[in-house]
This record gives sequence, C-alpha cells and structure tokens, in this order.
Amino acid sequence: MPGLNGAAYQIGNWTNLKPELPGILKEYAKAAIRTDPRDLLQWSRDYFRALSRGSAPLDKDRWEEVGSLDNHSGITVGLLRLLHKQLSGGRSGQPSDDVNLGDIIQLWTTLGLERQRLDDLLELVSIETPPLNDGQDLETQENGEPVDNNDGQPNGAKQLRNYDPATVVDWNKLLALAAGQLGDSLGETMEKLCTILTSDDDGGSSLPVDTFIEMYTYLANIDGDIGQEEIEAVVEYAGRVAQLQDGYVNRFNLKSPLCPTLH
Repeated sequence: MPGLNGAAYQIGNWTNLKPELPGILKEYAKAAIRTDPRDLLQWSRDYFRALSRGSAPLDKDRWEEVGSLDNHSGITVGLLRLLHKQLSGGRSGQPSDDVNLGDIIQLWTTLGLERQRLDDLLELVSIETPPLNDGQDLETQENGEPVDNNDGQPNGAKQLRNYDPATVVDWNKLLALAAGQLGDSLGETMEKLCTILTSDDDGGSSLPVDTFIEMYTYLANIDGDIGQEEIEAVVEYAGRVAQLQDGYVNRFNLKSPLCPTLH
C-alpha cells in the first residue's frame, strides 16, 4: 500500500489486527461527521487519545446544519453541549463545579472556536486573576504607535491574554454568556440553554428548575434593563411549572402564553 513520499507500507500479519478495529473506525467516522471539526487532524488525535485513556472523546451527539453556526466565532448549540459534557464530567443538566481555565482553553481551541471570543467572555465573567504577561499587554514604539508584544507589529486587533491555566472559572456563568452569542434575545438564549444542558434523549430540552433560575437571573441582572419585578415573575412562573413537571422546565414552557416576557 503506497504511503508518504512514495514509500510502501506493509502489514506483515493481518491476524495481529484486533477484531474491534472495524467498529472503532466506523464510530470514528460517524463522530467526525457529527462533530465536523475545523482541524480534523488535531481533533482525530484528541479523539483517539481519549479512547486510549478510557475517557469520553470530543464527539457531538447530533449533527448540526451549517445555518446553526455563529459565523463570527464558530459557536453552535452542539459544540457548547459537547463542552459542557466534557467539563462537567458528563453530568448534563446538572450544575457544574468550577473548572480550571486551562481545561476550558484546551477544549475550546481543539474544537476550532475563536480564542478571542473566549477572552471577551472571560472579561464579562470577571475572573479575579491578572494575566501572566509581566507588565502591559501592549508596548509602545518611539512614534507612540502600539505594538503587539508577540511580533512587534502594529496592533490591529486585541492581543490574546495569557491566563494562569490553574485559574478557577464558574463554568455555568461562562456557558450562559457563550449561549448568549447565539440568540437575539434573552428568551432565545434560555431556550438554547435548555437544549444545551438537558440530559434528555435526542430532541429533549428539560432542565432542572434550579439550574434554569440560576442561569436566567444571572443573565437578566447582567442585562441591566430588566426590572426586579419582571425577573421575579419569571422565577415564580418557572417554579409553578416545575411543580407540575417533576422539578423541570423546558423550552416549550417558555413559548407558552402564560410565560412572562423573558426579554
């Protein structure tokens, strides 16, 4: 069989191949189609590395249409759902513990998401740690023009920040802000969060009411234009619905005429 640079690769003994190999390759191909990574080589390396360690690979649980993509950052509902599954230890729909920023950055970039967008979201989360670039982010040339510390060229865009990878980040807050990139309103964002965080089977959107209230109140307070009475009305409605649905709310509840305006 021809290989790189015209070299021929020979398999000396086909009997040494494990019988599980065809199934492994089939699942790999299906996962690659579902996830559609921007860097297939990098993703493939991480996929098989995870399998060898017995951990869950970076594999979306469903395929997404291109129209679901936020073209500026690469963020999609499926990718955020995958990130949450990885960072919360597979506890979809359950409040996640704080996670290390280094783990977030590694997964974020492996999936081909825009690093600058992550830095912007981290500024909103307001993590209390200085970047690890002793001194200023930008130096100044003799003519007063700002330059990028990395290459000394005029700085046409924000410089990526170098955070301490051991920094602890509230993943639920960061996830809520990331989902906000996909919706034109808080109502749309909460519907997408129901889909991202659910532990339902394919197509479900049920979310524990405590998680829903935590996410909604956080985003509503950040908005700044939503009154406290309006926030309390949504929280009260979610509580009433949850009493009838074993402690859960779903995105269809948010479309009900009885649901107060989420904004």
